[in-house]
Amino acid sequence: MTEPTPGPLTITGPSPGKMKVIDDGGDYGILDSNGRMIGEAYRVIGIREVADARANATLWSASPVLLAACEAVDRAASEFAIRFRGFPLDDDDLTGGVSGSVNIDVEVWKVVRRAIAAARGGE
Repeated sequence: MTEPTPGPLTITGPSPGKMKVIDDGGDYGILDSNGRMIGEAYRVIGIREVADARANATLWSASPVLLAACEAVDRAASEFAIRFRGFPLDDDDLTGGVSGSVNIDVEVWKVVRRAIAAARGGE
């Protein structure tokens, strides 16, 4: 996978509606650091079905910061493990396969690792 678009990302909107029959406005664009549109969050997603386009665009624009935060937590946990026991956290720590594991909430670390993998195109 290629690298995600680096931040900061911003949003623009809401868009005005173009149709007179239905209210089709309210979309938000996601812009890269050069002001180029890299995506759009739609308000109208189906017949009589709408989404909170602003909330979706805001979450999307925060994704580089959220990824950096998850990576920082992962690094800090691994660095703590190296200092505590001499080697970094690994998959055995996630499954409980290593005795004397570091004092880290394994469930939190699993969520952090899943978030990083999802952001990088994995599972």
